[in-house]
Amino acid sequence: MKYTHKAPFDKGYNGMVSAVEHPEMMGMEFGVVKMAAGDVMHFDYAQEVVYDLMSGSVTFAWNGNSETVTRKDVFHEGAILLHVPQNTRVTISAESDAEIAVSRTENKRDFAARLLRPEDCLCANEERGAGQMNECSTRLVRTFFDRSNCPETNFFIGEVVHFPGKWSSYPPHQHVEPGCTTTSSCRKTATVWQNMATMPSRLRTTT
Repeated sequence: MKYTHKAPFDKGYNGMVSAVEHPEMMGMEFGVVKMAAGDVMHFDYAQEVVYDLMSGSVTFAWNGNSETVTRKDVFHEGAILLHVPQNTRVTISAESDAEIAVSRTENKRDFAARLLRPEDCLCANEERGAGQMNECSTRLVRTFFDRSNCPETNFFIGEVVHFPGKWSSYPPHQHVEPGCTTTSSCRKTATVWQNMATMPSRLRTTT
């Protein structure tokens, strides 16, 4: 499945995928928060949540912790994200204009909330598809975590950066997810960044 958003994001939360409107996503929800410098937003979902900084500088505050992080963009720098269990109050303060991808899914298990930088991710930046099929599927894959390094999660989540003219997730393939006994027990999502060179970038979420 893929869902594409081509128009500029509005200020605030821009929903792309919801459990009600997209039941085929197995309870996963996805949207993008757009903030201007000085904005402050509060979140408290009854779901497992990943706040993935796409660009800008923000301060994440949660459970008495506070961290200010900066990311130029998704094409040239690795991922910075906050991963929290259900019912965790998170405050995001924009130190500059910023965009944050927000992924959510049902998960009753408890685990420690944590801020992840590239060195903390399962796969910080791996080139895949090179040398195959005339380079038509060459891409950069960043896997934040799965159940091999976060047993309590219901996500298998990350980012994929594609080069101009390349194909996404081709040829068809599957991923073996640690701890999953059925295809419905895990939520697999990749936020796909298509670098269109001089054309506007596109955001797509796949499952």
